[in-house]
Amino acid sequence: MSNIHFDLPLLGTGDVTRLFRFIETAEVEIISESIEYANLHGYIALSYTWEMPFGNPSLDIDYSDTLKNGRTILCNGKELAVTRNLYEALEVLRVSEKYGQKHFWVDAICIDQSNEGEKDLQVKFMAKIYQHAQVIVWLGAMDVHASSAIALIKSLCALEPEQRHGITPTSISQRNTIAQYGEIVHDMQRWRSLACFFLRRWFIRAWVVQEVLSSANDINVLCGNQKLSWKDLVTISHYLSTGPWGRKFIKPNFTQVPKATFPNHQGPAKLRAGIDSRVVESHKLITLALIRSRRFECKYPKDKVFSVIGLEYLTDPNLGAASALIKAEYKWSAQDVFTRTAIDLLRASADLLVLYSAEGQDYKLLPGLPSWVPDWSVTENVGLGITGYERYSAAGSLPRHLSISINAQDERPLEATLELKGLFLGRIKDTGETAKEVHDRKSCHEWLRLVCSLGQVYRSTSEDTIDVFWRTVIKNTARDESQADAVRIPPPDFREYFTHWLAHAVQPQIGRSEESRRSILQYLHTLTEWGLRLPSDDAIDRAKVEQIAHLYHHSLCLRLFSTHEGRLGFGTTSLRPNDEVWIVAGSRVPLILRPARPGLGLIDGMAPMELVGACYLHGVMYGQAAPASTSDLQRILLV
Repeated sequence: MSNIHFDLPLLGTGDVTRLFRFIETAEVEIISESIEYANLHGYIALSYTWEMPFGNPSLDIDYSDTLKNGRTILCNGKELAVTRNLYEALEVLRVSEKYGQKHFWVDAICIDQSNEGEKDLQVKFMAKIYQHAQVIVWLGAMDVHASSAIALIKSLCALEPEQRHGITPTSISQRNTIAQYGEIVHDMQRWRSLACFFLRRWFIRAWVVQEVLSSANDINVLCGNQKLSWKDLVTISHYLSTGPWGRKFIKPNFTQVPKATFPNHQGPAKLRAGIDSRVVESHKLITLALIRSRRFECKYPKDKVFSVIGLEYLTDPNLGAASALIKAEYKWSAQDVFTRTAIDLLRASADLLVLYSAEGQDYKLLPGLPSWVPDWSVTENVGLGITGYERYSAAGSLPRHLSISINAQDERPLEATLELKGLFLGRIKDTGETAKEVHDRKSCHEWLRLVCSLGQVYRSTSEDTIDVFWRTVIKNTARDESQADAVRIPPPDFREYFTHWLAHAVQPQIGRSEESRRSILQYLHTLTEWGLRLPSDDAIDRAKVEQIAHLYHHSLCLRLFSTHEGRLGFGTTSLRPNDEVWIVAGSRVPLILRPARPGLGLIDGMAPMELVGACYLHGVMYGQAAPASTSDLQRILLV
């Protein structure tokens, strides 16, 4: 089968691409042509997954092997192999009265995937392609769940927000809910279908981040021959992400799809938040896109970066490939791409935001990465669950000190070290369970023991330790209901919500063994003497539990810890006793560091350290421990 791109080469330095249109035949046949970016208008760009659209292994098996299950189209009279999912999208678009006569841009057809140089140039300008296009999202063909899910989405979106938020897993069986909203919201199988709908691979495909964020026009969504409003999809995503249904969806076996991953119902809402942040500087736009798309996946790890670097064009429409912020190239390894990206983002910014996504050994899949470089191939939502960290100011007004040393070859950063300045706060003494273990109600014994060890009064601020406990667990953050997506410091009445949440978490653990029961009850007795009032099992208020749960569940890759100085914190699961906590100049949050592996020796007179991760440390998050002068700071070398 010949390569049709040889007959239609792209000349120049990235300012030319290809478009195609359908011709009227009984099969999928297209004519492709080269066109300069300056002349791009009135065309459609497709956002889709190459293979396996459903996220259901039993269905995706017929889409997974392109050689076995792929299809063939004619392009300029020559055969071109495409995946089955793309072929089915082309079939629907070809016969559409609305779209059939348009010009189209589709990556698998318009970019020569065998030409690394062409991919390098075209990928960096994909944001430009999607910005000027009418974007169509293709979720895949219909399946047994799609019709029910789409019907439920449309019914929920027809309600007022306060009505929608009154529909919960516990309320749908109540008679007044059925009478008010109808049988469609009462049917649990429809909710299961909605969860299965969000299993579709488009919702976790890394490349869709750039494709959606770049679009300047309304986005149309197709699932088979059914149309769906992008606005409705975002509305439902936000509703699920901020309420109890989202947590219901990720419970084991809720979808009843064997070997399936969890639904990514948060995806459209995160993309919407990315659209709202398009006005920021290019380095921040790219960093935020990488953070928000942690759960998104791609076939090759380095594509996590290449799938968003074109967003820089949105902040500078006249940008050329030579002046791009991120200098990484497709021919490099994923390690070099990630390291180069971290270096370029740090040099372009005045903050240390990118470091907060490097969360230690538990979240490193690629060998050979410097400790301070995030491994973007990891799909867990690491960090404090706070995208920009702008609510904190641990270093006060201290400006960042940054020096980067690179051992490079052809601009590839084979090794790189980072020099910062900071103030040593103390060492980690005790650690508790992970946030996920407590979320899953498996254990919180060590949490209780750790908190009781601090004493009734918190040493560094003279606060009630119980108040420090609940504020640390939610990172001293609550939603500001008066403003969409805004946050605030939670008022004191959150203490009552926390008692119901903690009672709910502890409830299944008390009866597991007599020893566990005695120990937990002993710690709870101590906390009760300090003023904690846990409700009885039959008095637990689910609405109050949800007030904490919807803040807590966004960041489960954390572990509670205390320091030798009597401070309480929440940091990466990678942390260990004797790790060091530092206030670092220019950092909004404290950083946890660890002496580097033995054998490195001194480098430029400094003992090398590894970055373990960022953390919340109660009593220092708003500059209380920041030194007044840079003369009090020590040099820190991260390797």
